[in-house]
Amino acid sequence: MVYLDNGATTKVSQEFIEDSTMVMRDIWGNPSSPHSAGKKAKDLLEESRAIIAETINTSPENIIFTSGGTESNNLALQSFINYDINVTSKIEHPSVLKPANEYFFNAFKFIKPNNYEGFIEPKDLDTLLRTFVVWKRETAAVSIMFANNEIGTIQDIKSLARITHKHNGIFHTDAVQAFGHVPINVKDLGIDMMSVSGHKFGCAKGCGFLYTNINIYANLLGGNQERGLRAGTENLPYIYAMARQAKRMCDRIDLNRERIMINVDYLLDGITDILKKNKVDAFINGPVDLSRRIPGNLSITIDGINAQSLVSVMDMYGVCISAGSACKSTEPQPSHVLKAIGLTDKEAYETIRINIGPENTKDDIDEFLNAINMALPMLRRANVDV
Repeated sequence: MVYLDNGATTKVSQEFIEDSTMVMRDIWGNPSSPHSAGKKAKDLLEESRAIIAETINTSPENIIFTSGGTESNNLALQSFINYDINVTSKIEHPSVLKPANEYFFNAFKFIKPNNYEGFIEPKDLDTLLRTFVVWKRETAAVSIMFANNEIGTIQDIKSLARITHKHNGIFHTDAVQAFGHVPINVKDLGIDMMSVSGHKFGCAKGCGFLYTNINIYANLLGGNQERGLRAGTENLPYIYAMARQAKRMCDRIDLNRERIMINVDYLLDGITDILKKNKVDAFINGPVDLSRRIPGNLSITIDGINAQSLVSVMDMYGVCISAGSACKSTEPQPSHVLKAIGLTDKEAYETIRINIGPENTKDDIDEFLNAINMALPMLRRANVDV
């Protein structure tokens, strides 16, 4: 099997398995217990917190361990109730968009990306905040994702955060797709809150964290774990293994990107030739400048080819890709992200997503190219329509 869907989830690293197994076997005490077994667990918990904090240049007390990106986003957005103006974009993950509507009764202001590349222009945010933050005493809370999960766009987070702060605001970013794949220094970028999920960078599902340097509300009530902000006994095996995996991935960002981009260039050359041979038109969504998108992410619209059908045929040939976000794959509606950047319904239904990871090889890309070379003529003959 060739796996090119690393935006949906990543393979659990061998190191994560070994680190989590060690904790399950040797350090199984409850970190809240006062005895030696509990103290040993507590020490490891705080060591993990310090490792995570170092990867983003913050203090350990600013790290709250969670079950992943969705919980972190919900925990962050609950604090927005303290602010007069709430803003997010139309290309956010559902775990931001749904709380924005449910918690705040559609009171959020939404910013659209500028074009098919998916960038949120800092000047547009500045204009919106100037329009609504009339009095100096009014405050704003803004949530803009670091990198988009469908089209790979990496936003100008530093400028967006700076403008937010200029208008008496706080800035949250969903960095689920970015962390471990692009450098993140929260102090330099001016980020106040940031959500991260472990399974996007080689960890098991069910672990993540929220970075926050502001006061927030608890989303789970009970014990006093995580400073009383996230009740429940901490998942220490996964937390420790995640921290170690985070450090490894952050240390390898440049090396991994270089390796991935070699395969991206090879895939683009190959698929361009195949599309020309089959006389099929196609275009890439997201930034043309590949340095401004998540390494390995490609969103490609192929004219006349239903994406779900192509995904199914590719799977028959042993190649895993997706038709947009895995979180939206069971919904009949076209992708809200693709619609927001200007695609028609037809084009959205004809869009596939490929995510090449650092473990993928040239042989994997060759198998992908062979599979799509066989799949395209088959689907064109079948005349599969939306």
